[in-house]
Amino acid sequence: MFINERMNLKQVCEWLDKRGMGATAALMAKNFLYHTWTVDGMMRTDVIKDVFAAIDQSGQLFRELECDVVTQMDYVPEYEAYVD
Repeated sequence: MFINERMNLKQVCEWLDKRGMGATAALMAKNFLYHTWTVDGMMRTDVIKDVFAAIDQSGQLFRELECDVVTQMDYVPEYEAYVD
């Protein structure tokens, strides 16, 4: 079973902006809005986690984000799974 986890990119950027990280929010919105990792405005959480790890190596920032922004999870059978 493959789990496809995504967060709304707009909500992630708004969350960052509220915490005084407007430059990071603007960069994410600009660079990931039309990327293959973003489908219908929903961005893969593993990519978001990697971006946040570059900002905060402790992982605390991403854990706070997970509490405030909804994560959409889709379960996909392995025979239908693919990596985008």
